[in-house]
Amino acid sequence: MALKFIIFDLDDTLYSRESGLMQEVGRRIQIWLCHHLGLTWEEAVALRREYFYRYGTTLGGLIARHNVDVHDYLAFVHDIPVEEYVRPDPALEAMLASIPLRKAIYTNATSEYGWRVLRALGVADHFERVIGIEEVGLRNKPYPDAYERMLARLGARGPECIMVEDSARNLRPAKALGMTTVLVGTEPDEDGDVDFVVGSVLEVGQVVARVLNPKAQSQKPKSRVSTDKVASLADAAALVHDGDTLALGGMTLYRRPVAFVRALLQREQPPRDLTLLCFTAGFESDLLVGAGLVRRVRTCYFGLEAFGLAPMFTQAATAGTLEVVEETEASLAFGLRATLAGVGFMPGRGWLGTAMLKVRPDVQVITDPYTGEEVVAFPAIACDVAVIHALRADRTGNAVLGGNLAVDVELSLVAERVIVTAEEVVERLEGPLDLSGIPVTAVVHTPRGAWPTSCYPLYPVGGEELLRYAESCPGGFEEYLIGLLAQRV
Repeated sequence: MALKFIIFDLDDTLYSRESGLMQEVGRRIQIWLCHHLGLTWEEAVALRREYFYRYGTTLGGLIARHNVDVHDYLAFVHDIPVEEYVRPDPALEAMLASIPLRKAIYTNATSEYGWRVLRALGVADHFERVIGIEEVGLRNKPYPDAYERMLARLGARGPECIMVEDSARNLRPAKALGMTTVLVGTEPDEDGDVDFVVGSVLEVGQVVARVLNPKAQSQKPKSRVSTDKVASLADAAALVHDGDTLALGGMTLYRRPVAFVRALLQREQPPRDLTLLCFTAGFESDLLVGAGLVRRVRTCYFGLEAFGLAPMFTQAATAGTLEVVEETEASLAFGLRATLAGVGFMPGRGWLGTAMLKVRPDVQVITDPYTGEEVVAFPAIACDVAVIHALRADRTGNAVLGGNLAVDVELSLVAERVIVTAEEVVERLEGPLDLSGIPVTAVVHTPRGAWPTSCYPLYPVGGEELLRYAESCPGGFEEYLIGLLAQRV
């Protein structure tokens, strides 16, 4: 039976428990119990523990043992400004966008609360339903009939669904109904009701890819999808081949993968005929152009900001030895989004009425079949290798970028191979992430790996070095490059 739905639990699954949101829910449950049942704080803690183990939730115990106003309880407990606890999560949004299944939330909270959390996370548009406890007759997980009612609400059957939860106990009824089960976290699965275990919800996209791929079906269940991806700089540089489209992350003079570019230039036979793809190109890109490795450039800006023009790019573009594909921020963003959506183009209005359509005759204007209006069909953009510099990364590739993300998340999702260079590499990152480790091929520890561009808040732009480069080139490029490659940063 073909899969149709992926159903996520909400709290402590779709966002990290480090956010403090569930702790605030728990605090409000405590207050309600003390006020309405006349309990001390310690008595309320003990009652919650008892009801959780016996009934699955505090509410389940209240319904079974007390004559309470359930709707008053739910309203009070979930009256929380959730946006103060969770923020938009680009990595989560990208993971959800990669899953070609219909998506729903099934929660022991209310539907209204669930939608508020999704909006705060910036992912509400990915979900067609939030099924709260009020929609299943106030029957909470892990009661089997609650899951049956949830499936009826979706119009789905168990074998058509993947269930994602942070509780093995709550996956047991899902497994019994034929669902594929995914456990987020390290809770032990004592009864064999879990098909896959992941350390982070960001790894769920890779699990879905395995399940949808017939060859992946034969892999062992409960295998963790994360692997150690730490590599040397030289090994990472070897992932770039002749003729590749190489995307470099960061913006202008901020968080550029300079150490990686140096490693590329230090190869015995550096790759040639590269297409360089950048949201904005700067110092690191100019080194590649000057070394003669780049055949074509796709970017909306190429320069050194306050330090002037990029000398080697300017020389090559003026001489006509470098193919330049004119882009704008809009065309790059729309092109990457088209690839993410699996389509050949993405419509937009960005170039209407501009000379860009004459500069880029390959970009067509089409008629919107629904409105009859003219729109620009921005062609899809993909790349072979994306290199992104991060503040911190873990050994599986999850990363915190910091500051302006540019289009680094999108680049990581459209590339065949993704290399993350990082100022610091740890065993496992906790809390909000900018970049999911799922598509990452290699992680490289590169302290000061962006210098002489900046890496906020660790170090600023190396202005003297950039000025020396701008004043030395193009005439002194070879001498400058020899000195740069010999430096210990």
